[in-house]
Amino acid sequence: MKNTTSHTDGGFNYMNLRFLGGWFLVLAGIGILLTMGCEKGALGVKPAVVTGQIVDKDNPTLGVANAVVKMVSKEQVGSSELKQGATYATAVTNAEGNFIFENVSADNVVFEIEASGYAKSQYPEVSSTATQDGETALTAVVDKVYIRSGSVTNLGRISMRKIANPLPETITASIVLRDSKTMEILDESAGPVTISFNNQAITLPVTNWRNGLDLTGNPIVLTAESEFKVMVRANPSFYLAKEETLSGSGNIQADILVTPVTYNILLRCTNVPDYIDGGVVNVFAETIKGDKPPQVIATHTLDDLGNLSAPNLPEIITIPGLALPVNLRIQVRGYHDEVMVISQDNLPAGTMGTYRLDVNFLENIQGPIIYHPTIASQAGLLDNRIRRNVILRVAGPHLIAGDSTDAFINLPYESKTYVNDIGDASWVSNNGGPVDVIFNNTVVGYNLTYTVSVTAGSPLSIASGSYVISLENPIMVSPPQDSNNPALLIGVPAERPQ
Repeated sequence: MKNTTSHTDGGFNYMNLRFLGGWFLVLAGIGILLTMGCEKGALGVKPAVVTGQIVDKDNPTLGVANAVVKMVSKEQVGSSELKQGATYATAVTNAEGNFIFENVSADNVVFEIEASGYAKSQYPEVSSTATQDGETALTAVVDKVYIRSGSVTNLGRISMRKIANPLPETITASIVLRDSKTMEILDESAGPVTISFNNQAITLPVTNWRNGLDLTGNPIVLTAESEFKVMVRANPSFYLAKEETLSGSGNIQADILVTPVTYNILLRCTNVPDYIDGGVVNVFAETIKGDKPPQVIATHTLDDLGNLSAPNLPEIITIPGLALPVNLRIQVRGYHDEVMVISQDNLPAGTMGTYRLDVNFLENIQGPIIYHPTIASQAGLLDNRIRRNVILRVAGPHLIAGDSTDAFINLPYESKTYVNDIGDASWVSNNGGPVDVIFNNTVVGYNLTYTVSVTAGSPLSIASGSYVISLENPIMVSPPQDSNNPALLIGVPAERPQ
């Protein structure tokens, strides 16, 4: 029988250790696992909890309700560059401004807070102070919060600064577009209009913009911003792009003036009669809008018409293209208005440029006239002359029976007749009474001069001979004032010169 020996060392029985060796290792292993489990949990890191309160900076006892708190990782790379890590969570504060994050992994985090009516803020913030030598140095340089495994971290009170005029989340927009020349509200002929609000482009008919409704009939809604850079782009054939700045602090209700594309008409007068002295040509560009009275959108005056022997130089009139078609109304003293129609069909909108137009005093063109820029367009005024009969009544003690009378005037007329006082169609005075020299259909609007010659035709007058009567001061032949077109009667005293 083999004996066993038991050794002791300081009271420790090695035999017992050997006997219990296997169980010792098992128990030690359990202790290690328990320790690890208590520290890391089943998946490695025990979740943490983060709490805090968002308060008003000016009134810290007032919690900010419904504030959105974002917690994100902040991992430093190198010396300055930052990148977002794996942690990203969002919480919303309750009525007292409290928030809580649960099941948070150990990480370096920052918090971004947003609330209606408050400036966006971040926690933690870096503060600074001035050193003794006046240099600015950073103090309390804490740019992140370290969340420990299994910890409960209370961030305390985080203050937010209230905005003086907080913006709403969304606003509505209605835009009235007007012609800057006529101030009229644009109609659907303007086509769809694109308006950009800080580069957010919306295209709608002008009626929708005016009513503030999108294509589905719902209000036009924009995300509120402090201000909007607004760009209006209508049909480029009619309008120039318009940029304007509008406040976005509330619903937008704005009138915006759009500038029309313009055309230059090079206006020239040709074949101006020599009797026109000091005449002017007035030109009016008038809109044509259904039953509305024409509205003048441009005017120009030519005050140097020249004449047949000395033609004038052309001048330019600018026509806004927005209102096409327009009537180009040409007014000249002594003439009925000549109307020329400038339409989109013959002057394509948006072409701009300069086009020629002649006002020809000796051309007979029945109106209204349609303008054609591709040909030498002209307005003919010959058929527009206003005319009336002018009667020179020659009478006086020196007109003796048998004398013959003749007369000339400086203005155009169609025919001349002679009538004495008893209605005989004769230019011979039968009884020494007056003789009417009638100039039928004489042009009006200009100064008339005359020359009357009396030729002796009786023994009583032959001795004294013939004589001439001239007008010293010209007489204006004005247009008739009524539709009866009464004749203009001018008395000519038949007196022999001394």
